Amino acid sequence: MRVRDLIIPAQKSNPLSIRKHDRPIRTWRSGLCIFIRYGGNPSTNDSFTAPDEWVVSSDVYGGTYRLLDFSYKNNNSVKPVYVNTASVTEIEAAITPNTKAIFIETPSNPLMEECDVAEIAKLAKKHQLMLIVDNTFLTPVLSRPLDLGADIVIHSGTKYIAGHNDVLVGLIVAKGQKLCERIAYIQNGAGAVLSPFDSWLTIRGMKTLSLRMTRHQENAQAIAEFLKSQPQVDSVLYPNKGGMLSFRLKDENWINTFLKSIKLITFAESLGGTESFITYPATQTHMDIPETERVARGITNTLLRFSVGIENVEDIKADLLQAFSHLK
Repeated sequence: MRVRDLIIPAQKSNPLSIRKHDRPIRTWRSGLCIFIRYGGNPSTNDSFTAPDEWVVSSDVYGGTYRLLDFSYKNNNSVKPVYVNTASVTEIEAAITPNTKAIFIETPSNPLMEECDVAEIAKLAKKHQLMLIVDNTFLTPVLSRPLDLGADIVIHSGTKYIAGHNDVLVGLIVAKGQKLCERIAYIQNGAGAVLSPFDSWLTIRGMKTLSLRMTRHQENAQAIAEFLKSQPQVDSVLYPNKGGMLSFRLKDENWINTFLKSIKLITFAESLGGTESFITYPATQTHMDIPETERVARGITNTLLRFSVGIENVEDIKADLLQAFSHLK
């Protein structure tokens, strides 16, 4: 074998490709390919052009909204049609001859609404549409959308999969050789491949993913019940799975005081790390959505998103209690 036969161009792969180290989370098994890049969405979005439309969850991560909105307005790309994807009926009503795909998050970000992936997959097949699922919040440990009929699953691997807030990585898992080759062509052209070191960091995180997700979920379930009993809290949004929840304070004037008062919990935009993070969607993740539209979607000025970490749950409760004590 010649030396040049061993060389793979860096824009295609690297010696530490994550697809070679997926044994700790065998739930990839339904996918025929895994592609690594800094953002999961662009390779899938680049596969479509105007006048194609996607039916998209109205409660969707602000970065996804930003990408779809910018691409549609500036690049003559796919048109997003936003609906309540928790309702299969509403999804079907939004389908037109130009619709090419359905894009969902479950649970959604930040309102934690769940979608019936299996039923939506049946609807997608009925209309010959592609179903794309963002599975960042649950990971393959808690949800396997490909097994439920999805065509593409994306993850922000930066979050739970890597798990330590020290790497930027996006993953695309696709089903079917033709679809995989279509995405791979775009990936290769863009040179969208993770570096060996970032791949190593992600592989390291994958080794403890199952253990971490178990602890995240146990803590989140306990914190959700705790928050429901606090007089300063108006409502708690939690689907009883995973480590993400949201809650609303009773007065939006309390937000700044609360965020300045937390000590163990970090006020930051990220999620999925071992540490607990609280995010204020109105001025962080969803700030690019016009205020009237944002509030109409339920992302009010009293809403906080909570990525519950793996610390001792009593320590998390104690930090919340002392922060609530400052709200008068």
